[in-house]
Parts: sequence; C-alpha cells; structure tokens
Amino acid sequence: MARILVIGNCQAESVAESIRFFRPDSFVKHLLSWELSRWYDSSEAFVTDLRSFDAVFCQDVDLAPFVDGKVEGLKALFSNTFEFPIIVFPAYHPDLIYITLAQPNVAQFFSSPIGSYNSALALFGYKSDLSPYQTRRLFTDTVYARLGYYDMWESSQDALLKAGRASGLRLDDVFTTWVRSGCFMHSINHAKMAPLIDIARLLLGKTFGQTTFEEAGPFLVDPAAKDAVWPIYPEIGERLGLRGSYMFRCPDYIAQQGQKYFSLDLFLAESFKSFGFFPKAALTSDRVDAWLADKPLTDWLKAQV
Repeated sequence: MARILVIGNCQAESVAESIRFFRPDSFVKHLLSWELSRWYDSSEAFVTDLRSFDAVFCQDVDLAPFVDGKVEGLKALFSNTFEFPIIVFPAYHPDLIYITLAQPNVAQFFSSPIGSYNSALALFGYKSDLSPYQTRRLFTDTVYARLGYYDMWESSQDALLKAGRASGLRLDDVFTTWVRSGCFMHSINHAKMAPLIDIARLLLGKTFGQTTFEEAGPFLVDPAAKDAVWPIYPEIGERLGLRGSYMFRCPDYIAQQGQKYFSLDLFLAESFKSFGFFPKAALTSDRVDAWLADKPLTDWLKAQV
C-alpha cells in the first residue's frame, strides 16, 4: 500500500481527496501548512513522519520552522517530494482584494462581511468619503473598463501556466478544459473541484505512472464551496460568455452566526459599517492606494456617482 502525503494551502484538501478516490488502496494524508505546528512539536518529528511516505506532494508554501526554503527545502531533504502549483486566477473576480489592517505593531487582513475577501471599489468609495449608495454606482461597465477589469485574462492565464511549469506540471491542455466547462474558480485563489482533480491526476501520472482514472466529479464534494464565494459581476460575465450576479456568499463558519448571502447593496452597507471601526489610513491596499494617488483617475471615478 502506497503512502502519500499532500502538503499545501486549502487546495491540498481537495487534491488529497482526489488522490484517495483515484487510489483507494493507498494511505493518503494531507496537511495544511498553517496547521503544521498542531501536529509536530519539532523538526525532528516532522522529518521522521515524512520519511514514512512513498511520495510527498507539496505546494510552495511556508513550512517554517520545520523546513527552510519552502518546497525547495523539502526537496533537498526528500528526493520523493514533488511540487504542485497554487491555483490563482483573478480574471473572473478582478474587484476582489485583500485589505491590510495596519495598526501599531500589528498587521493583519481586514474582514469584510464574508471574511478576508474585500472589494477594491468598496474601499475606494469609503476612503473617498462616498456613501455606500454612491459607491454602488461605481459598479458599472464604464468603470470596469477604465480600471482594467476586462484586461486581466491574459495575465491570469500566463501566470497560472507559468506556475504549472515552475512546479513541473504542464497545465496547458487541462486549462483549456477548465475554461470550456465555465468558471473554474470560487474566488481569485479558491479553485473549484475540477482543476484540483486534474492536478491530482497529473501528480499520480508523474510519480506512479498511473494512466487510468475513474470519473471523479460525481463522487467528490467540493470543500471550497463551503467557504466564501465571490460572484462574477454580470458585466464581466457577459464579456466571458458566462452568467454573472452580484450575490456574495459567506463561509459556513460565519453563516452559522447570521447572514449567509449578501446582495451588493447589503455587502456594501455592511462593509462600510466594518470600515468605520478603523481610521481610513489603517485600511491599506496597494491597488486602491494607487488609485487614490492618481488624481485624474480619482476625480473621474467620483464624477461617475
């Protein structure tokens, strides 16, 4: 019985579950990089455990303090380590950003009503002293075009395929399949199940020479679907031949405490309410800060409301 370990971010869970399906006779374990300290109390314990596996599949994630140098450090210790890419694809959701909450001696991600995902336009509106109602009027085709929201496909595709090549996996063919099936992302960095099933197939083919695979889609539950889901805005969806919406979904762990779905109006109202607990200067985003530093752009955006 082969022993396989999968290490990475939240995508590792789906890759591991796919491998369990494709190789039901194998023992498959997955570890989230930020939870390593929960399972190992020392580098020695970590290394001893990894030596028991026939193959280790790892994304380029932070493995400190157990290994230096991320996945390259792991490869230096274990010749049976194989890298797989972190799937990131912003083109479907170009307005989605992370906001850093900078306070004295503390820097952390700011939470919107649906978690760590935030809207660039919402933050711009708040920092420009617009109301939620006025900010809502920025969500238009004209604004998206001016901000380059329609120009992100090529760069997103190039970056994803490059990440695949850097990890030793060729994604060109499977990427075409993903696109033909519709939107393959829940957000900029949460892939749906199909891409991660394909990543598992490619890894097994590379390491074990496996060439035959059962159809996994009908059997596997997508864990990322329980997390935050960012909509494809209708104007963006139209450009991509997809149906869009302005409905936001919060993660199950947040939804248990109240609201689960947010219209754009409600999302903006709740975002502004949360923004209001902090000084404007404490809410930072490189993209939005660059917009605010561009006076002609800022004046044009304000004129749209």
